[in-house]
Amino acid sequence: MTQDVETKAAVEPQVMPPCQARCPLHQDIRGYIALVAQGRLDEAAVLIRQDNPLPSICGAICAHPCEEDCRRLTIDDALSIRGLKRYVMENAPNPYAPGKTAAPTGKKVAIIGSGPGGLVAAHDLALIGHSVTVFERTDDFGGAVRWGVPSYRLPVETIRNDVDAIAAMGVEFKTGMDLGTNLTIDDLEKEGFDAIMLMMGLSDSRGLPITNNDHKDVLMALPFLAAARNGESLIAKGSNVVVIGSGNVAMDVARTAVRFGAGKVKIACLEKPHELPASPWEVEEAIEEGVEMDFCGWGPNAVVIDDNDCIKGLECRECCSVFDDEGRFNPTYNDENLKVAEGGVVIFSIGQGSIINYLKDMGIELNERGLLPVDPKTFMTNRKGIFSGGEIIKGPGPAVAAMAHARKAAKAVDTYLTGVEPPEEVEPVAIGELESTTREHVIHQDRQELTLMGVAERSDNFNEIETGFTPEQASKEARRCLSCGAGAEWIRGKCAFCLNCVRVCPYGVPVVTDGSRVDIRFDQCQGCGICFPACPGDAIGFRMLGVAEIQPRMKVALDEAKSRNGSQTILVVYCDFDVYDVTNLRETMKEKHAGKALVGIPCLAKLKAIDLLRAFEYGADGVMVIGCPGNNCAYEEGEFWGKRRVDEAKKLLAEVGLGAERLEMQFVEGLQLEQFDEALAEFAEKVKSL
Repeated sequence: MTQDVETKAAVEPQVMPPCQARCPLHQDIRGYIALVAQGRLDEAAVLIRQDNPLPSICGAICAHPCEEDCRRLTIDDALSIRGLKRYVMENAPNPYAPGKTAAPTGKKVAIIGSGPGGLVAAHDLALIGHSVTVFERTDDFGGAVRWGVPSYRLPVETIRNDVDAIAAMGVEFKTGMDLGTNLTIDDLEKEGFDAIMLMMGLSDSRGLPITNNDHKDVLMALPFLAAARNGESLIAKGSNVVVIGSGNVAMDVARTAVRFGAGKVKIACLEKPHELPASPWEVEEAIEEGVEMDFCGWGPNAVVIDDNDCIKGLECRECCSVFDDEGRFNPTYNDENLKVAEGGVVIFSIGQGSIINYLKDMGIELNERGLLPVDPKTFMTNRKGIFSGGEIIKGPGPAVAAMAHARKAAKAVDTYLTGVEPPEEVEPVAIGELESTTREHVIHQDRQELTLMGVAERSDNFNEIETGFTPEQASKEARRCLSCGAGAEWIRGKCAFCLNCVRVCPYGVPVVTDGSRVDIRFDQCQGCGICFPACPGDAIGFRMLGVAEIQPRMKVALDEAKSRNGSQTILVVYCDFDVYDVTNLRETMKEKHAGKALVGIPCLAKLKAIDLLRAFEYGADGVMVIGCPGNNCAYEEGEFWGKRRVDEAKKLLAEVGLGAERLEMQFVEGLQLEQFDEALAEFAEKVKSL
């Protein structure tokens, strides 16, 4: 795609990095990871929460489809996007800083259900000024993630962090309110609610019409998991358990049974082991914990009972295929091949539904399958002012998908209340694949993995099994991001066609087209920034966070330093992408160099000589630039070009009579902060003597 623009808006808003396009919420993943790489965690939290009202929940359990489309996969391994979101919410000094809500509209909205969909709808409607009350039938909030996800994956405290932040926006929450039992739509309308959203989700487990499915020791997944959330086991210790199902919920049920002291736990399902729809890591961790997969590829046929009315096991028949030639669910079986999965307890985990027949008594129509139909554009039911969204409409899926659907429903409710149509949504377009000629120049970097508790430590308790990143791990992982589409852009009106960008780019991204024009292929750009300061006509813009605003950030940092220090002011400009721990560097500056200003830039190759000269205009007495040696640089030739820009600035300083000695560059490798301490102290003394 040729970039031919008169301004710096190089990429159409709907053109996104593949990770962002794949995310149901279209989160600015690239943006918050860039902020993590720069140690700007509070800003990263603000950016995350702009699109995702449940960041802590998603940081713990999101299925992260975004990682499946990460372009880094073609080089080494995908970014740990979920892990970095979790890191931000656990480590930002003020991750839930209150944002501004719009002026009150005077409109009241009732939301039935506090699952992920209901919470997102509540957040979005409160944000634009509507008064929102959430009604929940249980005694706590979170819906499926509160009662259906085991605490070893998602602690209650994590859920409450997100719910409390939404409550802080003015959303009212009420427990023990069950629609159809002690609450009706007429009641809510009499209370003055202008719109009502039915966001109950899928709270009922499904079974199968097989023999003896009503035995007392045949259990359903969701009640079993809900009891576990309250510390109650529905199985006797030592019981052998057969779990029917193949998805993530089935794995949760099996692993929960293990933690309650079950004897053997077996999965029985239609799919063969390589066909399981559960997330691969869930299956792997379940197997590590002793869950047996010998009955994958076998369909449930009957619950077998002995003479004492105790369950002996689950009779299964061989499943030959799950889907037909057209890809529809249509299992075929070999009825001649039967075998029994032995066990005293059988737990159905084959899907969820919602029993909502009571809605018909409230004037709301259901379809012939007992489902709740809504207008696909307005999200309204047949009854005026009554809307629905999330899983109860969309069907089962990951929480983030229900959240995205609920967001659309909330927009429809706002349109109903205000009469203002939202802008038409444009389907995002993902940036294309990296070409092999680009990939071969990208430096390989190992993925940082979240720490999983050992099997022996995790299998007999419900403690959280995963540990978040350390600051050093998060910094290293964030710096692996290729910043897809956030690099250089060609500004045609300023271009003198000097071809400097073509000559200096180590990735071969800028090319001369057949029409003798320059094409900076933004989809191939790796964001090294070498071309950015090399362009004499400022005909190259740069979209990566932390680059274009370097001068204003220098001024703010210097003004703060001068207000603290009052005399000599030294500015330290450092490479955000260095391998040393940014957090330790910042702590060192606070503890030992409190009078100095500190500003980072993502790779010094993006630094312009004019940036350094501006620092002196803003009141710096001296500027020290610290970066990483070439073997640690995230980009090819980054060290060379960073040093070259500093040398250019030193020459100009000498020419204008300020003195080249006021600008110095040092390279600090790894965690050698002691070397940095000494170098900065010596430099400050030298500047003082000038």
